[in-house]
Amino acid sequence: MGYPPLVPLTEKPLAPPTCAEAVAIVLGSVRAEGVEPSEFGHSVLSALAREEIDADEACARLRAHYRR
Repeated sequence: MGYPPLVPLTEKPLAPPTCAEAVAIVLGSVRAEGVEPSEFGHSVLSALAREEIDADEACARLRAHYRR
């Protein structure tokens, strides 16, 4: 016999965070570590939060910027 589920099966799972919520979580996490994104990093995160770009595009922009 296995372990009981951590969440009772009668409860609905939480919806995933929106892009804006995910960005807020990321910023809170890095700030808790004493780090602040660069101005360029903030611009990419803002575009991601507004859903103007997706995560793949955000990563591509950051890679291109920091490979210069």
